[in-house]
Amino acid sequence: MAMETANTSKFTKARGAIWQRAYRRMIRDQRGTTSLEWALLLGAIALPSIYLFTMSLGIIVDYYRMMTQFSSLPLP
Repeated sequence: MAMETANTSKFTKARGAIWQRAYRRMIRDQRGTTSLEWALLLGAIALPSIYLFTMSLGIIVDYYRMMTQFSSLPLP
């Protein structure tokens, strides 16, 4: 049992060291940061714009339906 715990502990430490090295390498690497910034900016502008467009389109369609129903009423 003690041997299994020691092996597990070594494995866990080795895996932690691998993640630390990968994280440090990722932090130092500056390639792609401009692309990431543009993607975040596009997402911050495009997603709300799509939502506003679909909401506005729904309002316009409802208004059109209301006007066509008013025009079909038999008024003197």
